Amino acid sequence: MDLRLQAGARFEQELPDSYNGFLYVLEGAVSVGAERTRLVTGQVGWLADAEPDTSGVSSVRINAGDDGARLIVYAGKRQGVPIVLHGPFVGESRPDIVRLSELYRSGKMPRMSELAHKTNTELLAASGEDYKMAEATSGDRH
Repeated sequence: MDLRLQAGARFEQELPDSYNGFLYVLEGAVSVGAERTRLVTGQVGWLADAEPDTSGVSSVRINAGDDGARLIVYAGKRQGVPIVLHGPFVGESRPDIVRLSELYRSGKMPRMSELAHKTNTELLAASGEDYKMAEATSGDRH
């Protein structure tokens, strides 16, 4: 979620307790949570594990600084899959990284601008490849 907050604005988002995630401040400053942890441009704040309760949800509270703020909030359910990093590539195994690297070197890795404007079917038809876009962008999912 891309948030743009005016000076002094408050934002609260409920998230399931099973989620984890982080905030990345693009511009300005924010304070987060009950302890009002301060984050400024370029800093990452990891969401703490939720305190167990009966509701199954917890809230993230964000307050913008005096000049407002822009930040990205990433949150989601843990996937329970391995993560392998190498250079700009993220995959689930070393062979996955090699495959992604080969796609990139051969010019067959889809560009973000293409992904934003075309459907998976359109991209596959244009590429002539038999791989799924999800595999090219986020690892083997067979």
